[in-house]
Amino acid sequence: MPADERPREKLARFGPGVLGDAELVALLLGSGTKGKNALELSREVLETFGGLEGLCHSSLAGIKTIPGIGEGKAAVLSAVGEILRRVMVGSKGGKASLFDVAEGFRKKRYECEECHLLFLDGRGKVEGMSLLCRGNQGRIEVSPEQILRLALRQGATRFVLLHVHPSGIPLPSREDIALTLETLRRCRGLGLCFHDHLIVSSEGIYSFKEQGNMRL
Repeated sequence: MPADERPREKLARFGPGVLGDAELVALLLGSGTKGKNALELSREVLETFGGLEGLCHSSLAGIKTIPGIGEGKAAVLSAVGEILRRVMVGSKGGKASLFDVAEGFRKKRYECEECHLLFLDGRGKVEGMSLLCRGNQGRIEVSPEQILRLALRQGATRFVLLHVHPSGIPLPSREDIALTLETLRRCRGLGLCFHDHLIVSSEGIYSFKEQGNMRL
């Protein structure tokens, strides 16, 4: 890579604002791996977690599943994510409540449907999250297999499915209900806790658990 195109040199010359997401992550990684330079590796990291937001809410175990990301690189990325979470929560060392995280999603504007997994600690606080998938304006494709695969990859035993509805109507469809029940059924066989399924829109938040719909 030409010297004037390298992330570190660009930052020194023009400031961090000119760097793209992949270039910022490449600086954190410091080096690449066999067959990939740091920039190529950082692009793979961002693609795996759905961008910076997904990366910052991913667990250490999840980050380490990417080929070429060892203990040291994973620790750096995980530490940066924790710093950002603490800033967003606004309390030193604190973790966000499920309500606070859902409210944060509710206040954003979305062009398409999104599904995220929120990973909970033993007290029900959100200790991480990861983008599961994005869809189009009227439909999203997600399966129990995708949900469980991501939860297991992140080393999570307790999680919440958060589904963003850009239409503004926070009500479940038949597909949402079927997905919830099938995921519940499969979790029992794996010893995982599917805590809740939240549907979030600008008009409000629908909780399957509060509505008594997290039972087989």
